[in-house]
Amino acid sequence: MIVNLKTYGIVDVLLKPGESFLGERGSMAFCDGDVLYEPFGASVIESVKRFLGGESIFPMVKFSNNGMAAATLKLRYDILGKTWHNLHHAKSDILVLNLLDLGGDFTVHPGCFFAATSGVSVGCFFDFSLGRSVFGFGRLIQQKLIGNGTVFLKKNRLISLDIKTLAVDQVITVDPAEIFGYSTSALKIKSGFSIKSFLVGEGFSSYTFKGPGTLYTYTQKPL
Repeated sequence: MIVNLKTYGIVDVLLKPGESFLGERGSMAFCDGDVLYEPFGASVIESVKRFLGGESIFPMVKFSNNGMAAATLKLRYDILGKTWHNLHHAKSDILVLNLLDLGGDFTVHPGCFFAATSGVSVGCFFDFSLGRSVFGFGRLIQQKLIGNGTVFLKKNRLISLDIKTLAVDQVITVDPAEIFGYSTSALKIKSGFSIKSFLVGEGFSSYTFKGPGTLYTYTQKPL
């Protein structure tokens, strides 16, 4: 499989015979005749998880090359408009992540998923630490990506990110408002209310991570 992101707003995918690719509903620009597209992840539970994670309640689309030669698939990601969680004021850009490099489990802002190779599922993550998710400027419900493939995420073009890779047992505390995504397994789940944290302007709790893990934090983002 060859994926080309050189043309802005377009993801060009060259599928070898038998290969498949997952895409957001309504994203196809065109495909060769040997490419079969069908709903993927149509169960009620999967649909609800996707919806809570910021995607459409309708299934994703699975594109498969059923021919004997390589086939071309073109997906358009520059789609403006309202979603359940946000309004895209600026054109999107694509962030490519290999889930195997992130421990096979990555949590990100709702509605970021665009496409993926096979072996990836899209769901939601509930952060029940209310001190950080509700009263600490974090998020109660986030999008969770699980699997061993590559994911293509949408983000605002004006956003730039910094990657922090944590060594084993390395601990770091981050303001929830500074986090774009993280390895779910690195997050310290228990994080109680802290009056001291509130008094210094950091909400009632912050995000604490323990390595190994990877964090994507903002270096620049629009107002």
